[in-house]
Amino acid sequence: MVQSSPRGAGRHGGKEQDHPPSLVTLVNKPDAFEFYLDAAPGYASADIAEALSSANAQGLEAMDPDEVDPELFDDGSVRIWLTTTDSYSGPKNPLLS
Repeated sequence: MVQSSPRGAGRHGGKEQDHPPSLVTLVNKPDAFEFYLDAAPGYASADIAEALSSANAQGLEAMDPDEVDPELFDDGSVRIWLTTTDSYSGPKNPLLS
């Protein structure tokens, strides 16, 4: 299951769990025109696939690695930036207006 909340949500908070919540978070901030996936260490590839499928249903897709590299954070998590597709129906990028 993919978390759909701000970065860091769904993490253990220091408590060990046998079955942790998804380590992949889909962030969709249309007013700021920010779209990305955050994946914490230990994520399952199935969670990335589910998040990308959810993003695609919202008119988003992963940016081409030639355009932007994924961001790596000190805690070992990675951010994959998303971009809009032709089917995106949210606010338009104010920088392109």
